[in-house]
Amino acid sequence: MDEKTVHKTFHNPDQSIYADFKNLIRDHINQIVEKFGEAINNVKERIVTEIEVSRTISEIIREERGEKTDVKPGPGDALPSRSENGYTIIMPGYHDEVFMKFKKKADEFAGNTTGEERAKKFLEFVYEEIKYNLNWNHKKVVNLDEAISRKEGVCKEKTLALYELLNSEGYDVYYNKGTLNIHGNDVPHTWLTLNINNKSYLLDPTHNLFIQYDSSDEVDKDILSHYKKIGVPLIRSYNLKALARTGSNGF
Repeated sequence: MDEKTVHKTFHNPDQSIYADFKNLIRDHINQIVEKFGEAINNVKERIVTEIEVSRTISEIIREERGEKTDVKPGPGDALPSRSENGYTIIMPGYHDEVFMKFKKKADEFAGNTTGEERAKKFLEFVYEEIKYNLNWNHKKVVNLDEAISRKEGVCKEKTLALYELLNSEGYDVYYNKGTLNIHGNDVPHTWLTLNINNKSYLLDPTHNLFIQYDSSDEVDKDILSHYKKIGVPLIRSYNLKALARTGSNGF
């Protein structure tokens, strides 16, 4: 093709070469747009999927954990942490070997006591039996049996060990999580609420406290004013391990 023909072709839209060239460019542009669109859609789908998964997990956490201030975890249930550096603790079964030995020892300590007196004895037993260790554990998931067998833990191991003892005997007892104000600072803490004989008690095995909630004693009132409940994360029947591994929300 000589120079005149080339000049005439690209300046005359009726020429077939120009039309072919235009179609070729358009096809290339359409392919680029199509590929770019697919990439955008893939990213959008992935983002939507991640959002849906995140939303689903959040919903399951809310529904399964049941963010209540008073909860009754059962054997196999899990209590996730409320903080990223915390850990999930799994409740043992009442017939687990470690717990049965622990219960037998607690029974011997409590003797033939019943009712409130027996609950107090169980609290004293846990207070003495499980030593407080601030550096207790750095794992993401811990079975309460491990704390019981090693006889150490922090407030939640002590509290849950006492809860297991009382709950195994049919006491109307609940696990609480919240803060304890110490010298003006709100410190993460756990304790129990026990309902018995038309009275409600705060049981704190970390500090060996057994106090009636509506006590008229001024010292008791002052102590109770330092406790503040928050929602307790709870996963029923620990079959959602992926959720527990997130370590979201707890201390």
